[in-house]
Amino acid sequence: MNDPDDSTQTIVLRIDAWYTTKYDSRTPGPPAAWSLHGRTRTVEGAKAIAVLFPKSAGVTGTGLSGDPNGNRGSFGAHGKLKADGVNGGRNEAGIRRYRTIVKTAAKLGIAIQWLGQCGNSYRSQAEFESAIGK
Repeated sequence: MNDPDDSTQTIVLRIDAWYTTKYDSRTPGPPAAWSLHGRTRTVEGAKAIAVLFPKSAGVTGTGLSGDPNGNRGSFGAHGKLKADGVNGGRNEAGIRRYRTIVKTAAKLGIAIQWLGQCGNSYRSQAEFESAIGK
């Protein structure tokens, strides 16, 4: 998909996801969270893309943090995956939101780039999706 404000700029959805670790090792624990974001040339462009996703996915469009002129846009969402006493050890809502966003991005023709930037990041989308289950 191209940026609504610039048909030469391809929109890319960047994804990263983390797992919990033990204090004394780098052994991966259960999935902890995910984050997806993309950038556009304007705030209006980011908002226009955000509304293409289902409301339940929680994708928002806003100004790009740190842009000195306040013109560039950013869209994205974040989700927690940590188990708690209520969700039975699996945060199904966070998993559903992630899958909805990825599926919608594919339908819209938005390219996906896996980041894996942190020490406790999953190294690939396939590794993350295996951890959350299909």
